[in-house]
Amino acid sequence: MTLAQLDTSFWLTKDKAWVAERKAKWQDIEPGIALRRNKAETNMAKAYYLRGKQPNWEKLKTSDKSPRPLDLMMFLWLHPSDDPEVLTPLFKAYMESDQVHEEDILLGLMFMSTEFIDHTGTTKSLHEYQFPYLGNKNITLFRIMFADSLYVKNRLQQVITAGRVDARERKLAKAEQEIFGMLGYKHFVFFGAWLIQDSTSIFCRDCLYQYPDVLDWCMTTLKYDAEFIARIQHPSALASYHKALYRIAHFNLEQEGDTPRANAVRYLRELIEQGDFLPEFKQIWQQVKAGEVEVEKPWQRF
Repeated sequence: MTLAQLDTSFWLTKDKAWVAERKAKWQDIEPGIALRRNKAETNMAKAYYLRGKQPNWEKLKTSDKSPRPLDLMMFLWLHPSDDPEVLTPLFKAYMESDQVHEEDILLGLMFMSTEFIDHTGTTKSLHEYQFPYLGNKNITLFRIMFADSLYVKNRLQQVITAGRVDARERKLAKAEQEIFGMLGYKHFVFFGAWLIQDSTSIFCRDCLYQYPDVLDWCMTTLKYDAEFIARIQHPSALASYHKALYRIAHFNLEQEGDTPRANAVRYLRELIEQGDFLPEFKQIWQQVKAGEVEVEKPWQRF
């Protein structure tokens, strides 16, 4: 399958009700897309969203400008289908296409850090949100795009080809860090921030941390995250881990009720107790859980 073989039958352009609903949804989607794109670029995304019309890939490939009008994440997110069986072949077709610019792939894969950081931040409304809001389609995209990290890394090596060998190697290393750099102990800090969010917030509701397979993926580098040891030498960083782990250990499950967030806390507690972590992390966890560390204002963000 190639991008030229895109099945546009998913765009029900002859169904007036479907078209009307699609146009109404675009009104909510457009601000996030237009925030960093000019009118022409936004219209490319709009044409794809409403009619399945693809941009002029050949022309776009001659420009290094970012953000891209229809990067990998946008291509999958704006597709009418939420079915992984439909979107997975599209993901592979995009990743292996010689039509798209390497930045279309790189920027599309980098959406993951935004999903973790911004969903657990201080943003109160979609009006304040600085990126396209994926809603609960984010988990579908995560499972498609990060199911096989080795495949992604191999494709990055193949698409980053321009320039001298040393420049390509630096760009590849930078890309891998930006795409996979969220793995590791820093997730505990963001998870802890999720636990103090308003439970009625859409950002709380759609947070990726609620899914066990996402938590498993986040923890894959814990055994050799050497940066963690360096980070906790700084008092402010250590205090942020104390706060996060306190919230995880003492989160009121009874008050929370039967929610995905409560289930995620239970799952993460079990992971910490039974998982293979650095001894330094285990020690901090046990100290915080036992009340041996004084944590100042643990339920306040700052």
